[in-house]
Amino acid sequence: MIIKKPYAFLIKNFKYIHAVLFIFLSYILIKFYNLLKFFSDYVKTGYYTYYENLSSHFINFYLFIVIIFTIVIGIAVYILMKSKDKKRTYYIFLCTFYFILFIFLMYLFSVLKILETEALDIRNIRIIRDILLILTLPQLYFVIFCFLRSIGFDIKSFDFKKDLEELNISAEDSEIIEVLVPNDSYKHMRKLRRFLRETKYFIVEYRFYFLVGISLLLLIVVLSLFLNISVYNKKYSKNEDFISSSFKYTVEDSFITTVDYKGDTINKDKSYIIIKINVVNISNKKDKLESDNFRLIYEDVEFTNTLSKGNYFIDLGETYVNQSLVPNEEYNFLIVFEVDNKYKSDKYTFRIIDKVDNYSGEINTKNKDVVINPTLIDYLDGMEEYTIGSEILLGESNLNASKFQVNTFDINNTFEEKFNYCVEKYCFEGVKKFVPNIINSTKKTLIRLTTSYTSDENIYIKKEVKNSTDFISYFAKIHYELDNKAKTSNIKVLESENINKNKVFFEVPIEVLDAKKVKLFITIRNIRYIIILK
Repeated sequence: MIIKKPYAFLIKNFKYIHAVLFIFLSYILIKFYNLLKFFSDYVKTGYYTYYENLSSHFINFYLFIVIIFTIVIGIAVYILMKSKDKKRTYYIFLCTFYFILFIFLMYLFSVLKILETEALDIRNIRIIRDILLILTLPQLYFVIFCFLRSIGFDIKSFDFKKDLEELNISAEDSEIIEVLVPNDSYKHMRKLRRFLRETKYFIVEYRFYFLVGISLLLLIVVLSLFLNISVYNKKYSKNEDFISSSFKYTVEDSFITTVDYKGDTINKDKSYIIIKINVVNISNKKDKLESDNFRLIYEDVEFTNTLSKGNYFIDLGETYVNQSLVPNEEYNFLIVFEVDNKYKSDKYTFRIIDKVDNYSGEINTKNKDVVINPTLIDYLDGMEEYTIGSEILLGESNLNASKFQVNTFDINNTFEEKFNYCVEKYCFEGVKKFVPNIINSTKKTLIRLTTSYTSDENIYIKKEVKNSTDFISYFAKIHYELDNKAKTSNIKVLESENINKNKVFFEVPIEVLDAKKVKLFITIRNIRYIIILK
């Protein structure tokens, strides 16, 4: 093996090496100045100018690479100066200082990531600004020194030649060494000892290569670990903000269920994972979510979201179905996934496929992954019984502060209700007759309830459930006992336009007329309220 010492090459290219260093150090200084200005302005005004990828705007991948090469070149020149017994304090400080910058930049990158989604305490910002100032000013010295050395100027003697000439290129600087590797196949131990001994001599003789290589490898490993843990493979959690494209997301909650808003099974072979997200459009124009980029990951199986199932979960919120989002407005949506029951689990990964910029040096994740542990909301709870006239507070259910009350109960085959109506300037009193639908295959009778319903103003289902008639239609079933047998039946609410909305008329099986006990079951997903009617 033939290897040539690098010293002659380094001496001959001494100016060019420092010219490269000057360019690198100037680039780093400019980047740090921009960071210092950003944090200084933040301290003065209390706010900052938003960028879509704030962290990558100020700290890109190229900045890390430039610092790594700066340290490697510094180590190389340090070894050269040591071999020539020249002062090398500058290069010791350069390598140490820029290694500190490298570590600080990784911390600063994580700070900027946080600033993409939330504000920080101004005291912390002030500390960061002060540290940036301390780390920016010394860079001027390193930049100026490298510039002078790149033009061959010796500061001590104000001479453009002396500093370089004193390096004295000798024959040893270009010495060629031949390393012989023995090939004795049967004397294994002797071969091993000789190999270890010659390897030791080789490392000592060419420690320059090893120091540069190990330093480069160490910095690359540190940077790779940082990016893979903190950026590329970062896992977010519930209530943790993150940015994807031009939207800020927060996963607020997640559920797993097999039933709809009134507790009925949707599909016995399927389970539904519902993810409740908070979204803010942080761009300056209306935009839509890329719902095709939403994924649910279970082990190595991937599911796409199910837009058509949203109506089963209106008690939980509004499902996203291609709505436009205006800038800086906050929205809450449900993302629904349908999975086979064999994939039912208490842990999934919610993934948003993110855009990737491969050309600008930005450090972006390919995907945004959120670890979710969905709450099972299948098991029926509640079962408290109420009498007529009792107010029911629906706080245990998804209707939050809503209230419901049954004031009167009547059962009959027909009901007549008076109502007022107007034609042009003249108003009249009319009578509306309620009868069961004669087309039904089974005979029906009617129940009339006088009720009151107050909706929580902050729930999404308020758009659908506006009054007592809607409430009964969505959530009620009739339960009765006949001949010592308990039966439960769905109901059909009759249209009662122009009639007091607190009066609700609905069809039930005719045998309810003879039932000894009649109860109204109000089931809101997994919470049931029982009202004793008879």
